Amino acid sequence: GYDLMSDVEEVAKKNSAASGGKFVKTHSMKEAFQNADIVYPKSWASFAAMEKRTNLYGEGKFDEIKALEKELLAENAKHKDWECTEDMMKLTKDGKALYMHCLP
Repeated sequence: GYDLMSDVEEVAKKNSAASGGKFVKTHSMKEAFQNADIVYPKSWASFAAMEKRTNLYGEGKFDEIKALEKELLAENAKHKDWECTEDMMKLTKDGKALYMHCLP
């Protein structure tokens, strides 16, 4: 459930090919950080879950939102090893990759 949105993935592939770069998808965080120029760790929830949460807000279903957030926290507990740490950042190109994040 944490995959990239397919349309976004296709744009990334096209842009990387057009610029002479490359697009590589992996499910190994260590592999992804190895020699990377830029890292963009994934959100804490799947796109589908966030879409559901947005719809629940629009419908004013706050009890359902609380239940969904509990489910998401339980799911996240299974992935505590997926953490961007100083040690992970040291794996990047010269240990100096840019860290990108979707929030300000």
